[in-house]
Amino acid sequence: MAGNALKKQAANNKEILITLWTGTVSLDVLFLSSWYFLGNPKSIIPWVIFSIPATVVMVHLEKTCRPKFDARGGLIRPGEDLAQRGVMEYLKDIVYVTWICKFVSAVMASNWGFALYVMIPLYAVVKAYTLYSENRPKTSQQSTANEGLIPKSKRQEKMERRGGQKVTYRS
Repeated sequence: MAGNALKKQAANNKEILITLWTGTVSLDVLFLSSWYFLGNPKSIIPWVIFSIPATVVMVHLEKTCRPKFDARGGLIRPGEDLAQRGVMEYLKDIVYVTWICKFVSAVMASNWGFALYVMIPLYAVVKAYTLYSENRPKTSQQSTANEGLIPKSKRQEKMERRGGQKVTYRS
């Protein structure tokens, strides 16, 4: 049963990596053809600069997530799960934002599409804030307000009627 789960993960990883590479290469061809044939945008330097982070991410995902097979086709290692939340999700988002920037730059025939690249650090700040706000310690007012909302078991109610659990300490 566990072998089937690993095989599914390997197949899913392979499919996602193929999709990421296909999208990246096709958008690079679109941008470069726009630059070569139309002469717009004037400079290719922003494309090179803003493609570096996505390329580094793609190489990292390729190394860590590509499944490894032996000569007979048996699964050796399924790779890290690309469907998991957290860092993998953020890395894929970097690639997707780069796709958007390349597409907008190619269609608008200017390098202003790469201004959208600012979304990546802003997205990181929003994610960090939500992570912090979900896990920060509650104030005393919030915790007392939440205590009334949590239903108590019959055992807890019975113990409170008796006067609570009494513990004596030896000194």
